[in-house]
Amino acid sequence: IKTTQIYARVTPKRLFEDMDRFVEATRDLKLIL
Repeated sequence: IKTTQIYARVTPKRLFEDMDRFVEATRDLKLIL
């Protein structure tokens, strides 16, 4: 149960960070295009 709680806390943060990176990458692509 502990590991599941840790993953529940960590995973959303990782996902949000990855989304921020993805948004920045798409923004750069739009600027280039």
